[in-house]
Amino acid sequence: MYGPLTLTIPSSNQEVSPATAQALLDAGYVVRVEESPDRIYKIDEFRAVGAEIVPTGSWVNAPKEDIILGLKEIETDGTPLPHTYIHFAHVYKKQTGWATELSRFSNAGGLLYDLEFLTDEHGRRVAAFGYWAGFAGTALALLSWAHQLLNPGVSQGPVPVVDSASALTEFVKGEVDAARSANHGALPRLIVIGTLGRCGKGAIAATEAIGVSDILKWDIAETSKGGPFPEVASSDIFVNCVYLGSNKIPPFTTFEALSAPDRRLRVICDVSCDPNSENNPIPVYSSYSSFENPTVAASEHIDGPELRIIAIDHLPTMVARRIVKHLYDFKGGWSVPFASPSRRSNTSSSPSAELQPAHGYVSVQQEISRGWPHKSGALPFPDRRLLQIIASFDMLTSDQSLIADTAHRRNTPDPRPQAARPFLRPRSACELSPLE
Repeated sequence: MYGPLTLTIPSSNQEVSPATAQALLDAGYVVRVEESPDRIYKIDEFRAVGAEIVPTGSWVNAPKEDIILGLKEIETDGTPLPHTYIHFAHVYKKQTGWATELSRFSNAGGLLYDLEFLTDEHGRRVAAFGYWAGFAGTALALLSWAHQLLNPGVSQGPVPVVDSASALTEFVKGEVDAARSANHGALPRLIVIGTLGRCGKGAIAATEAIGVSDILKWDIAETSKGGPFPEVASSDIFVNCVYLGSNKIPPFTTFEALSAPDRRLRVICDVSCDPNSENNPIPVYSSYSSFENPTVAASEHIDGPELRIIAIDHLPTMVARRIVKHLYDFKGGWSVPFASPSRRSNTSSSPSAELQPAHGYVSVQQEISRGWPHKSGALPFPDRRLLQIIASFDMLTSDQSLIADTAHRRNTPDPRPQAARPFLRPRSACELSPLE
């Protein structure tokens, strides 16, 4: 049988747990994990399950056959990208520099599988952190509201490190309760737009856990008339949980709307967080914030109460151990965008019409069921089991096991001698057992 593929996990990827690494190893993969002092799991935990530990940043020089499993976009330094990459690239909505970034893959013969567009047979995203992004973002928004009232004119410091979602909500609840005295004894009023989605459900769960009940719960029915909406300015906190699509929509609020003399709004948490997209429905800020500096000011002066904006594009990592403990059950077909169809241009069983280059999608389910031609004895990619395990990043609320499908594995000997396959480690192929 073909030897296992090698998976390299850069130091920037904090979402792969030792249990997931173990599952990959058991499924026949070689797993290399880069050292990082910032991982939520200690490097010894990965070493204990059999993963190879490699220096930080070594993925850049890894063999081209390696799969680079990241999380967020790669640093925009112009370095050619010749590997196969799996991560959230943030380039398919015309974000700043999107064309330049995609050219780094195509010019070097690399291949990008963007996790943002990994979908099931119903077109529903399967590798999304929406629930915990909404949960963490709303908790942080309430914390920022409390900070403004308790410390007027003082910049908010770094976000406290917590071990669990319950520890986060307990801490925020204490701060919110303390701030009530500076708000005439009242709790804040929130407006959450996008409450029917996973992100919105997480936002509502956070408010309930913290003990805030004055919430405007909006979705398409309420926003279909088009903004800006005065209800945003008349609330204390606005949480945006709307997934940013490819079409521009009327803004939810504007500088003019926020300049109303009766504005109550003090905090905006843009969980969707695409300030550099022309489709951003909250066009009152232009930069990201971080856990070190959790809020930014509006990009223009606005009279009235202080207004701060939370625009952190990695909110789920506030409760990182929580999100990596969930598994998503996905069994159907799905699609992922690709950056370089030229990598498959010589495969007769992948006609260009099926690759749909105009849309940037390729049906992975169809490719796997038909079997990709082998080149130099290499395993076909993508490997369904690998992407199933990767899809376990979503972790949201599913309590079903991840089901493996190894039917596409071929029982044809690799014609090359072992010495000609230095990136392959002998390991028996096995079916992946359901994970709890």
